[in-house]
Amino acid sequence: MAAEVYLLWLLAVLQSKESRRETPQKESRKEREEQKSESKERETAESERERENQQKRAEEREDRRKRAEERENRRKRAEERETAEREQKSERPKSRKRAEEQRERTAEREQKSERPQKESRRERETAEREQRRDRRREQKSERPRKRAEERPQKRAEERETAEREQKRAERERPQRPREQKREQKSERPEREQKESRRAEERETAEREQKRERPQKRAEERETAEREQKRERPQKEREERETAEREQRERERDKTQKESRRERETAEREQKKRERTAEREQKEREQKRERDTAEERAEERETPQKESKEERERETPQKEQKNRAEERETPRRRRDAEREQKESKRERDRRRREQRERERDRRKRAEEERETAERKRAEERERPQREERAERERERETAEREQKRERQKRGDRRKRAEERETTAEREQKRERETPQTRKRAEETPQKESRRERDTAEREQKREKRAAERRERDTRKRAEREQRETHRRKAEEQRAEERERRRREQKRERDRAEKRAEESERPQRREQRERDTAGREQKRARHRRKRAEESETPQKESRRERDTAGREQKRARHRRKRAEESETPQEESRRERDTAGRERDTAGREQKRARHAGEQKRERDTAGRERDRRERDTAGRERDTAGRERDTAGRERDTAGRERDTAGRERDRETPQKKRKRA
Repeated sequence: MAAEVYLLWLLAVLQSKESRRETPQKESRKEREEQKSESKERETAESERERENQQKRAEEREDRRKRAEERENRRKRAEERETAEREQKSERPKSRKRAEEQRERTAEREQKSERPQKESRRERETAEREQRRDRRREQKSERPRKRAEERPQKRAEERETAEREQKRAERERPQRPREQKREQKSERPEREQKESRRAEERETAEREQKRERPQKRAEERETAEREQKRERPQKEREERETAEREQRERERDKTQKESRRERETAEREQKKRERTAEREQKEREQKRERDTAEERAEERETPQKESKEERERETPQKEQKNRAEERETPRRRRDAEREQKESKRERDRRRREQRERERDRRKRAEEERETAERKRAEERERPQREERAERERERETAEREQKRERQKRGDRRKRAEERETTAEREQKRERETPQTRKRAEETPQKESRRERDTAEREQKREKRAAERRERDTRKRAEREQRETHRRKAEEQRAEERERRRREQKRERDRAEKRAEESERPQRREQRERDTAGREQKRARHRRKRAEESETPQKESRRERDTAGREQKRARHRRKRAEESETPQEESRRERDTAGRERDTAGREQKRARHAGEQKRERDTAGRERDRRERDTAGRERDTAGRERDTAGRERDTAGRERDTAGRERDRETPQKKRKRA
């Protein structure tokens, strides 16, 4: 038995030694397998990135093709619209007006149909930008590792290149001086002949170039004029389409702004009604809770008194009789008082509910009346608005027609001038003789003077065009300014109506509140004081307990809450002061406020009228500053990201070192562990 145990122990020892000998081999094999799997993953990621890049390039090509198709479709639609306009000019004004309206509706429908496509394309472009940014970030994070992997290969290539260069230099080493001199002597006559032939060819080319220069300049000038004439109608059409699109966008923004303002006004009114209802509901619940608390207190007192009476009832009959007689009268009195209190509470409750119903009915009637008045006012103002918009559209149409006519007359005049100039040039060329042609070639001063005159005419033409554009811009700005003034005046009138309506509602609410406060104010004030005192005492105890157990975060939150309560108290004090002032003081204060608002609006309008150029300069400077700040912030973010990447790599290195040390410790034998310990 002992021999078997010894053999088993010996076998276990040998197996443990063999396993310790095989452990490093297994770990090295495992590390090699991990490296292989990592290289496979890298290759897979690179192939994935290449496939994504190809897909992205295909999508970009598809997007470019779609955008080209959209541009072509827009150009065709614009040409069709212009053709329709030209055909309808010869018809009656009514039909032209109907066609104009039809065209505007068609443009609006097209714009609405294009909007979802634009939004979807914008979302797709945003997603693509996000993907590209992620890919760039991944590539940037992988760049140092790739450089480290490629560095040995680059060094080997550079070494091979240097060796090849050295070998080629050795092969191309110059010959001995004597042989070189002999070859130079044999090559000298041929070289001189080549140089003289090159000099003659160069002189001939210069003479040809001088002879062709005036004609070449004239041809280039004519080509530039033709290109400019060809591009001018397209530019004018693009400017006209841009102006019409801006006008439509302004009208759409105006409509959206009006609807948004009406929606916000309705939401404010709804919120105000909800807050009033919540406050009244809260007051009713508080009153009900107080009544319930009083009833519970009375109910708690009643069993105690009854239990005391029962204990006293166990005394002798005589004492019980006497006490019963003494107790009967106060009990009846208490019962009567309780019944009176309950009946009074019930009457107060019914009266209060009646007042609440009356108040709700008055509020509903007032709101319905205000809604009806607002609708009637909108109905009264709608024809005027439509008439103004119609007049504005007719005026803009007339202006466009006049501008188009002026452009046509200018184009006809320019074409006539060009035809006359071309005819004169042809006649002059026919009248020329070889002597005059030679004389023209010999007088570059005339050519320079002619070019100078042409340049001056071009400058004058450009100056007139710039003045015309500036005049159109100024007129457009004045028209927009008038529209802005008219819109602001309408907004001020609407705000004035809204303010009067709020004042009337405030007066009614104040009158109702005074009517409520006029009944039994002493009892209500006393009850409110008692309630406020109890609430303050509870709040002090809560704050004290919270301060004793609070953290710095809670302390800062408590300070914020305290500041908020102080602000709320200040607002309530101001509100009470406004409610307690006389109607004369209130009207004087409102007149002063309205006067200050009018003065502020006048100053703002004056400043806006005189600050156009300064605003543009400020906007330009602000955009430049924002761009610099964005660039600086982007560079800082990149620097912070690189620092984070470096810290992460350092952490990964430290973790790998810790893992290696742990594996080495795990491989140690018990004897080594004890020795190290």
